[in-house]
Amino acid sequence: MRYDTTLKQLFQTLPQRLLQLLVGQEATELVPVEFPSVKKRVPDLVVRLRDDSILHMELQIIEEEVNEMAISIDVMENSFLRNLFMKGEQRGEERGERNATEKIFVRLLVQRFGNISSEVHKKVAMADKDTLERWTDLVMDANSIDHLLNN
Repeated sequence: MRYDTTLKQLFQTLPQRLLQLLVGQEATELVPVEFPSVKKRVPDLVVRLRDDSILHMELQIIEEEVNEMAISIDVMENSFLRNLFMKGEQRGEERGERNATEKIFVRLLVQRFGNISSEVHKKVAMADKDTLERWTDLVMDANSIDHLLNN
């Protein structure tokens, strides 16, 4: 249970940004709360949000998981983290597709025209995926590298 306490302390002392990222808005105050019961029960975290709503978070950890990982967050269950993950995944896929297209285009250039200069490598490296695809479609019919890359 000491991880619960550590998490609670982190949420209470870290800048507002962490809470804002998790819940989508800024907390305006930490609300001390005790639940009525036979024994004292104090929640881990209760904050008032900017829209005056109350957010109550209970931080739990299963003892068997302590040895494997102190904190476990399923990014797909949190809308903010899920969006970040999906954007990162999409950017990675786009970068991979662009790099693969560049690799194919350079191979075709070398097959068609022989060795290529460092200036051509730089121009190809700076091109976006759509331009690389267009050049790839035209490379076999081009008269020269300069004509291909400048038209």
